[in-house]
Amino acid sequence: MLSVYRSKKNILLYVCIDRITGEQTGYLAQKLISNGASNVNFLTGLGKKGRVVYIAFIDVKKDLLDKILPILVFEFNVTGWYVISDYHEYVEVKEEKEEIDLKINDKNIKLWVPFKFIRDNGGKVLILLEHDYCSKLLETTLKEWQIDLTYCELSSLLKNEILKRLTF
Repeated sequence: MLSVYRSKKNILLYVCIDRITGEQTGYLAQKLISNGASNVNFLTGLGKKGRVVYIAFIDVKKDLLDKILPILVFEFNVTGWYVISDYHEYVEVKEEKEEIDLKINDKNIKLWVPFKFIRDNGGKVLILLEHDYCSKLLETTLKEWQIDLTYCELSSLLKNEILKRLTF
């Protein structure tokens, strides 16, 4: 069984945005995140007069609304939104760093791997690797060692090695 916690610090904005391109959604997401939004997700839908709209779900701390709302209003012509304010449920995520010895193609590589994990009371474990770490590892260290792996292969190797070393 997982231990579930609740927080009332954040709210979820439900925003309908029309007259915006897919490329602009990427810009908007980055701008909102750099101004304090925890998460930004988009869905497509149909608005008035059959127009395609983007529906944004923006997870933000209540005290950061004064930074987020001007971006929506003045940069993206948003004139209204819904505030969904109840509570946010989450599980505890622990962060660690493990030294891993990988043997790939007769090459031994020693790495310090940052990761997060979730463990339930029954012993089940979920390992979460940072995307940026794995991407950088593929583009630099492994490339220098002339090791050709896919992202999924690298992720599986690292997770298996981490699971072997985790002690609780």
